[in-house]
Amino acid sequence: MDEWIRLPADGEKCPHTGLSRSSLNEILNETDPETGEKLVLSSVKIKEGAKRGIKLINRQSLLDYLMKQAESQNGLRFAPHIANPEHLSIDELLESMEDFNNFLDPDISITEEAWERGAFSTRRLRLLALMEVGAVIRVTAEEGETGE
Repeated sequence: MDEWIRLPADGEKCPHTGLSRSSLNEILNETDPETGEKLVLSSVKIKEGAKRGIKLINRQSLLDYLMKQAESQNGLRFAPHIANPEHLSIDELLESMEDFNNFLDPDISITEEAWERGAFSTRRLRLLALMEVGAVIRVTAEEGETGE
């Protein structure tokens, strides 16, 4: 997968996110209110002598931004002490038995049967299990407002 993606042409959608060019430009202009830093990393590549350049977006920073937006809108996020090197979303985590196992206590190993028909057979039960072990937390109004 490419690390950098091009801003789609007018009237086209981004193949990675499904967002329009104008929506992506709006996101690229968003800044952190405290630091003033851009929330999504982008760059413009200009060839020597050219009047216009090609806007490039760091794919992972865009996907991370969108995931944070989705999680905060759903009132859920990973607890700050939880390592998530794969940058999985909560939805992705709830769909994969292997990934889900990695976020539980190491002494617990979910069987295929428990995943399909047992204690972890529904998304709701999986989410409750992640909340019980503190991997996923519900964002309170105060946390949502401060971004913590």
